[in-house]
Amino acid sequence: MAAPVTFTPNQAGLRELAQSSEVGDRCVAVAEAGMSYAESISPVLTGNYRGGFRVRRTSVTVPGLGRVAGAELVNVSPHAHLVEDHNGDHVLKRTAAWLEQADGSGVRVRF
Repeated sequence: MAAPVTFTPNQAGLRELAQSSEVGDRCVAVAEAGMSYAESISPVLTGNYRGGFRVRRTSVTVPGLGRVAGAELVNVSPHAHLVEDHNGDHVLKRTAAWLEQADGSGVRVRF
């Protein structure tokens, strides 16, 4: 019988990986896929809301790792909150659910 294997994660290495530009690039790519989806399901009256999506590179705090690479999808339209909350369209909420299923590359995304 084989001896049991133990694994001790290298926290410094994980932190370095999570802070890398490669991980940041991947986060941006996932957010951009979300942006395309959000645009495709957006209601259009003037086009202002659909054209208001932006992807921003950012960082997030992860317990045990500190600040790591990330990206966010936002809508800068002045009436984005109305479309999201009051009209019942929930575009960003639906986009988050779509991304959580799969981002097209086999990477699961959690919010």
